[in-house]
Amino acid sequence: MIPRLDLNGSYTGEIDARGITVDNDVEIGQGFHASGEVSFYGARIGGGLDARDGHFVRSKVEPQPSFALAQWKVALLASSAKIGGDVWFCCGFESLGAVFMQRAKIKGEVYAFDGRFINPHLTALDFSRSEIDGAIWLTPLTAQFKPTSCQRPH
Repeated sequence: MIPRLDLNGSYTGEIDARGITVDNDVEIGQGFHASGEVSFYGARIGGGLDARDGHFVRSKVEPQPSFALAQWKVALLASSAKIGGDVWFCCGFESLGAVFMQRAKIKGEVYAFDGRFINPHLTALDFSRSEIDGAIWLTPLTAQFKPTSCQRPH
């Protein structure tokens, strides 16, 4: 278990953090670049998953054919994750490959406006069978709450 994971602004290859437990936020944005699949499959995140202005590219190396997700060209995987706060895939977020969040349990909201989800001819964003306590924002928010600077509300 770690208290917080901050990779903001980092450049990396693949990340395998399946089943990781983080007490607070996981920050993989603010210029973060991954040139391979990032997996938080089954992770337990006490705070939010913040990927604002994060850039994710699916692996160039093809996974084993027997691997069920290989055909989907996944860039970011957090299926079956439990997230205690908000999920931020906005404000310059870009994924060249699928973002899979199936069966995730999210206590907060999901912000996916001003994000680019690119996976030609395949699923680009999948929250199937997930439990989300808040709203999912796919378009810019109303004037009542407009994060023009994409700053997280406190």
